Amino acid sequence: KTLDLCSRNMALVAVAVVLLLTVVPASNAAQVHTAGKQPNIFLVVSDDLGFNDVGFHGSEIRTPFLDELASKGVLFKNYYGHSICTPSRAAIMSGRFASHTGMQHSFLLTGTDVNLPIKFKTLANHLNEAGYRSMMVGKWHLGFESDSYTPTGRGFEKYFGYLSGGEDYYTHKAGGYLDLQEDGKPAKEYDGKYSTILFANKTIEFLEGYNQSNPLFFYLAFQSVHSPLEAPAEYVALYNWITSKPRRTLAAMTTCMDVELKRIVTTLQSLGMWDNTLMVFTADNGGPPYVANSNFPLRGGKWTMWEGGTHLAAFAVHGGDLLPSKTFYGLAHHCDWVATLVAAAGGVLNDTTVPKPDSMNLWPALMSSNLSDVGPRTHVLLNVDQTNQETINDQGGWSGYAGIVVLNSAMGHKKLVLGTPGIPNGWCWPNQNSSKQQRQDWVDKKLCCTPGNVNMSACACVKENADAVSSDPMPSDVNVSCSFNGHVPANRTGAILFDLQIDPTERTNLAPSNPENVAQLMQLLQPYIDSAVTPLNELPAERKEDPKAVQAAKQQGCWVPWE
Repeated sequence: KTLDLCSRNMALVAVAVVLLLTVVPASNAAQVHTAGKQPNIFLVVSDDLGFNDVGFHGSEIRTPFLDELASKGVLFKNYYGHSICTPSRAAIMSGRFASHTGMQHSFLLTGTDVNLPIKFKTLANHLNEAGYRSMMVGKWHLGFESDSYTPTGRGFEKYFGYLSGGEDYYTHKAGGYLDLQEDGKPAKEYDGKYSTILFANKTIEFLEGYNQSNPLFFYLAFQSVHSPLEAPAEYVALYNWITSKPRRTLAAMTTCMDVELKRIVTTLQSLGMWDNTLMVFTADNGGPPYVANSNFPLRGGKWTMWEGGTHLAAFAVHGGDLLPSKTFYGLAHHCDWVATLVAAAGGVLNDTTVPKPDSMNLWPALMSSNLSDVGPRTHVLLNVDQTNQETINDQGGWSGYAGIVVLNSAMGHKKLVLGTPGIPNGWCWPNQNSSKQQRQDWVDKKLCCTPGNVNMSACACVKENADAVSSDPMPSDVNVSCSFNGHVPANRTGAILFDLQIDPTERTNLAPSNPENVAQLMQLLQPYIDSAVTPLNELPAERKEDPKAVQAAKQQGCWVPWE
């Protein structure tokens, strides 16, 4: 049956398809911005943020500043990434679907000798060629076998953050060793500093020390809201109405990130930079409901090709008036930021490496005030991962084989996946265990004092209706297989087809009754299957720690490059 909660989203999907069916050519007036100063570019990635974990998607979690930015800029309704962190970050940095870089399988374990191949330029390299200086704070997770694979070897002149996939928010340890670097050296003096606040502090420090002689590209890859679930007590107290401790902590982590991002933007404003800054905000992949995240009403989550794993929260906003306030109904993918941001910078994308970039320039469409301008992208690749197709090489690492989403006037809004899309496989209700009255009590008594600054000292009275914060009664058929199970399924190649126009929550597989649609989408998907390179960590031996990496970590007391 169709979920009642989805009715508000169904209307948006219907509008999107109507617009696509009446699409007009992009206005010539929506040209690449080259006049005047090149914009500063600020790319913000939130780790494991669920589709239903932000206020601008109707979550009960408070993200007032993100909501404000989203309302002032371009809100993406059909934005996709890969379903796991390393593939998504590879796509953002390289401008290619992960299957074209060898980074499509699972995630990089700390200390493995697998890296984003050096032949691929990063987004920082491209923007540097356009006259930018590049800095980064936060999570890298694209390999660090040698210095040349770390951020300072890939185009960023300054870097503070961690190189692995996850760590403790306070001790900054991963796998028993510190994982915190500053410009290539272990940063051992930050024990006990909560990473979300620490990363904001470092970002502000970098910004205040910047001389603004060149336009700035800043990549802020928050640890938030990846596990482990840890948050300052004052933020947890804001959500005492949520009886589920994991969900309560996750909410606190998200609100803390929102407050810290506001503090960063306030700094940009005080430095006179914000009016000429383009900010992009996105999740790296869908949220893991087995931790505490919610992608509801989308199906599934992180590690899967279901919409909950790949259909992400994202927006772009300009501090001045360069971008309109609108909803963008066209398709977009992580890999598109390379071409789009180079165009926004007034540069020319110079990348002849094979496989060629998959990135598409969305900038004219994003600038256009015409809602019918849906940009150049007609389909997105979800992934092609051959690791467990003919031979099972990673029994616990299944996240689907191959998939594609199409959105155009000829085919409508369709999705084809080959093989079981993965587990979690369900419509995972946020685990807050609260009644509508409990929500209203919290709104009335607690939300009046919201975190106005880092010291939590400022109060701003807010009145909301509990009906606006996900207070719908829980449907009877949710929470189906919402725990994680990455084991290789029996169905590894069978076609699964959805019509996302009328079934955005993926309840009805149309493949058995629509072989012609399957054949049409296979014509688009097959070239990607044929051109996919072998995953660099396909074999079990390629997913093990290099003994030299462990030895270097023991000697330094910190994860560091070892070659």
